[in-house]
Amino acid sequence: MQEGFDRKSRKQEQFRLRENYFATLKETADIVNAFFFTYIEDKFKLTPQLKFDLTERYTQGKTQLRAAQVRFAYELAGGTDWKQIVPACAASTLKEAAYYCIDDIFDKHIDIHRVPLIGIPFISLSYAMISTLDDSFSREEVQEVIHELFRLDELNGQGFILDCKLTTPNEYAYSKKVEGYNFWEQTMRIGAILGHAARSDIDRFGEIGKHIGSAYIIANDTWDFAKDLEDFRAGKYTLPIHYAFEHLTGADKETFVRLFAKTNLSTQEMDAIRTIVVNNDIIAYGRTHARVHCDHAIQLLAVYPDSNAKQMITFATTMTQKNKHYTFLDSYMQTKK
Repeated sequence: MQEGFDRKSRKQEQFRLRENYFATLKETADIVNAFFFTYIEDKFKLTPQLKFDLTERYTQGKTQLRAAQVRFAYELAGGTDWKQIVPACAASTLKEAAYYCIDDIFDKHIDIHRVPLIGIPFISLSYAMISTLDDSFSREEVQEVIHELFRLDELNGQGFILDCKLTTPNEYAYSKKVEGYNFWEQTMRIGAILGHAARSDIDRFGEIGKHIGSAYIIANDTWDFAKDLEDFRAGKYTLPIHYAFEHLTGADKETFVRLFAKTNLSTQEMDAIRTIVVNNDIIAYGRTHARVHCDHAIQLLAVYPDSNAKQMITFATTMTQKNKHYTFLDSYMQTKK
């Protein structure tokens, strides 16, 4: 009876954390978005068409998580008024918007000639917004934030170059690509800097972010098989795909190799690939790797006292392990004879 009660209590606590997490993401996004639209309207002189393109593209993006990451880190570092750092939250969101513009080129979803015209202003705006931070922050802290934003540009460039050159399975190159696409490290460092954290804490926040971001990327590449197999169809060598090439044998490997990089997979072919990756532990391999990174992050977080920000960062790691995509993939599990 006690075990059942404890299980129910854990579920209730998880539900409470989930509700708080997404409510905080929305609250943060609402304020950051309002800042962005006001800034575009009042501070940046754009042609009507470019202004329309920027605002339309911004609203299509995932405009919640990056801003909240900066906020969580700021509050974990001891910051008490996160609205003072809204420009930095917005700048981080714009970095992601620029990333998705370039990502669209690689995935060939929209006109490649037009996308850079949208992505480049996002990058410029992110730096301009940092200049609006008030005098609660020193010149040195603002410069450090700018350095972290530039580092993010550098790492994104590394990721995109590796995406172009990674044409065979290579786990080391994949790890460097993950490093290039990891926003968590820089957003956590930015929040710590603006929270006036000590240098050792800024570095620790960066390590926490590096592990959580790596977990998200690996998990996203893993549960891609539950969606439209975009990476598989595009011929991208993600961690689970690399593992599949190395460990599949027989008919399963023949099917996997034959269908890899085929852009117009039928429903039956996608189901065949899902069956292969689920029953050959390809999904479990990616999921386990993501879990290892989450565990490292939680260990690094352990030195900080309990707080809402710590709970939110910790809860974020669970998203790499439990979601509807894994549940969907579980339906392809076959009974082993």
